Amino acid sequence: QLAYSSIAHSGYMLIGIIAGPGLGLNAVLFYLLVYGFMNTGAFAVLAGLERQGHEIESLDDLAGLRQRHPAMAWAMALCAGSLLGFPPLLGFIGKLYLFIAGVEAGQIALVVIAALNSAISAWYYLQLVGYPILAAPSPRSETIERTPAAWPRVAAVLAALAVVLLPIFSQSLL
Repeated sequence: QLAYSSIAHSGYMLIGIIAGPGLGLNAVLFYLLVYGFMNTGAFAVLAGLERQGHEIESLDDLAGLRQRHPAMAWAMALCAGSLLGFPPLLGFIGKLYLFIAGVEAGQIALVVIAALNSAISAWYYLQLVGYPILAAPSPRSETIERTPAAWPRVAAVLAALAVVLLPIFSQSLL
């Protein structure tokens, strides 16, 4: 399901492309950077965990992750919250720049549609935020272990830090 969200994020970037040179193009380039951090973090969490040598497959696998793998739980929550566009995370700043570019280009209807799409996607992303942090562990999630390779977990933590810290420098990056 996480892979399908890339379609919606591509749509957000089209707002900047339609807005054209200047703020539109800058917003698209900034959002590509933002999206890279958010998606890398979320997928790195999934790549850094396994059950009996197999990839984790469902939301239930993430239930109560905070108890056994707190860094991965927080990395998923922060990256998914940023994908949702939750303020003050980096994804919010990225979408805000795209929406501003769209409004300045007169594409108000398109921006409203994108904002509604973002609201509709909230249910999915809030599950990715809530399951690892708030849900009780399930028998299925109790069997989740770290993969032998540490790099996915390192990437997840670094991406989570980026979505929290980079908004401070967003104006400079834009």
